[in-house]
Formats: sequence, structure tokens, C-alpha cells
Amino acid sequence: MRREFQIATGILITFVAGLVGLVVGGFLGLAFVSLVTGRGGLHGFDESALVFLIGGGLSGIIAGAKLGNSIARRLR
Repeated sequence: MRREFQIATGILITFVAGLVGLVVGGFLGLAFVSLVTGRGGLHGFDESALVFLIGGGLSGIIAGAKLGNSIARRLR
């Protein structure tokens, strides 16, 4: 029973960290576009902002999943 609980906890931590990474990475991507273009927020939302939103989100998922995996591994 303990082994199944550890696996479920590890999966949950990795999933939550990946979601947090997606949100944070997406907002950082949008902030970068706002700084570069000089247009704040979603007012100047175009293809470049979408690319940075997706790129930031994907890199955030990867970083969050790695962090969650290392945390879950230490809990074992």
C-alpha cells in the first residue's frame, strides 16, 4: 500500500508542478513580449505573443515536471 501511495503522490506533485510551470512560463512569455514590443498586456496580442506564450508554457511544463519529479523522488 505504501508503494502505491508514493507513486500516486509523485504523479500528483509532478502534475501540479507542471501546471504551475505552464502558468508561470506563459505569463513570463507575455511579459517578455510586452517589454520588447512596448505594448502592455493583451492589447498587442499577435502571433509573436502567442509564440512566446506557447514557448514559455512548454518550457514551464518541462521545468515544473523536472522539479516535481525531483521532489517526489526525495519523498521516497
